[in-house]
Amino acid sequence: MFIDIRSNFIKNNEVFGADLMETLRRHYYVFLAVFMFILCVLCIAIAFWAIRSSESIHVTQTYNQIYEIKKANLKDTVQNMIRNIDRIRLKNRRRAEDQIGHLRLALENIYGQAPGRFAELVPALLQRPEYQKSLNTSFSQNLEPSGDASVLSFGPNHLQLSVNEEWVDMQTKRDIADLIHSQEFEYEGYIWVNEIVNWEGGDNYAIRRIHPNLIDTEGSYLSTNMEDVKGNTPYLTELEGIKESGELFFTYFFKRKDSSEIAEKLTYAALYEDYSWIVAMGVHLEDVQLYIDNARSAVAQLSTRIFVVVIAVMLVFFLSALFVLVRLETWYMHKTNVAIRKESNHDSLTGALNRRMGELYVFESFRRFQRGIDNPALLLIDLDDFKRVNDIHGHDVGDRLLRAVVDQIHTTMRVTDHLFRWGGEEFLLILNGVDHDGAASLAEKLNRSIAAVSIQTGVADSAADNIQVSASIGITWFEKTDSSPAAALRRADMAMYRAKTEGKNRARFADTDY
Repeated sequence: MFIDIRSNFIKNNEVFGADLMETLRRHYYVFLAVFMFILCVLCIAIAFWAIRSSESIHVTQTYNQIYEIKKANLKDTVQNMIRNIDRIRLKNRRRAEDQIGHLRLALENIYGQAPGRFAELVPALLQRPEYQKSLNTSFSQNLEPSGDASVLSFGPNHLQLSVNEEWVDMQTKRDIADLIHSQEFEYEGYIWVNEIVNWEGGDNYAIRRIHPNLIDTEGSYLSTNMEDVKGNTPYLTELEGIKESGELFFTYFFKRKDSSEIAEKLTYAALYEDYSWIVAMGVHLEDVQLYIDNARSAVAQLSTRIFVVVIAVMLVFFLSALFVLVRLETWYMHKTNVAIRKESNHDSLTGALNRRMGELYVFESFRRFQRGIDNPALLLIDLDDFKRVNDIHGHDVGDRLLRAVVDQIHTTMRVTDHLFRWGGEEFLLILNGVDHDGAASLAEKLNRSIAAVSIQTGVADSAADNIQVSASIGITWFEKTDSSPAAALRRADMAMYRAKTEGKNRARFADTDY
């Protein structure tokens, strides 16, 4: 009949199994959360690495691009200055040619007004500064016309005129010097000019003609043996590059403009061959670094914003994924539990929940009672004289009667109640949320419902074709003095036996429940 549930739990390790599954479930959730966290951290780390790598690549490319832009600007500026030399040189030549035109008009006017005094007046006219500097003149009465366009003839007097190229070059150099000295470039940039006097190099190989940063040293001689603070020989490098290709880029260390600070300088130099001039311009690489620092600062700000967004997205992803996975796991566990209950947690004969599920449910209910959550009523139901049914009519009839009784109980009990086949013709009904009167009322209803169950034996000549059965019910609740659910079940078992001894087909409460 009654079996001690506590010893049965220990025997079958059901309690341990339940605790083990709960532990495994918690560990599964912890593992899932840790895995998602590690995944998000890994994604954030990869994003951080990608952002930093992109930043490094961007800074490097920015530096290279700015470096190339600076080189192009240096080259364009120097080449523009060389074109300015040609332009100013042509302008000065045209000024001299204009003087020839002015002098021709003056000579024609003198000859027209005083032809007899022409030879006397011309030398004084040619001594004027505007003609003397810019023109080459030769006046003679015996000079035979050569047919050259620069020879003017006035009767027996002949005057040969030509542009003074030395004056043109001198004036051009002066104009270029004034232009270079007056120019201003960003980041202390400037153009300078060195004039080569010895293409073989060595001491005094060149003259510093124009240098806005070292105006006091203009006109001094330079040497290819000169070294900068790093041991470089910039003048030798410059000379060899110019001799090889007429232009070059190179770096060396030189003092900053209007400062004694020495810094590395990127320089472009090109040859103006007519004057043996090396026209050069440089920019300190520290100034290029300013662009890089600005670019790095902008990229760092953008990277920080991106990183914050990535962290926020990963956090949302982590929480969302965890929520979805937990929901999926809950849904899966629910579906699995439903399937298990349907397939393995029910008694195959009657359809009631089986003894194993009953023991687990009673144990869990007892734990909830200990936590002060609720205290369900325990109804132990035993069918009266059921052994005689099996002995007289056979087990097939007994099985059909058991099924009919369980069906009847199911129609009587509430959806919140649970019915377990406890063994043979014995059942355990657990009622949630009922007091003493409620339990008594439901037990009375159960007695009437079970007594109303009737099945036919199927034997035509049987004297008792319709078979009925009654039930004795023991009722109890958990008590604070209970050390295990077995104590309550023993009280229900004793109450059920008392119901049998008092006439059967009735319900009795345990002694402590009155």
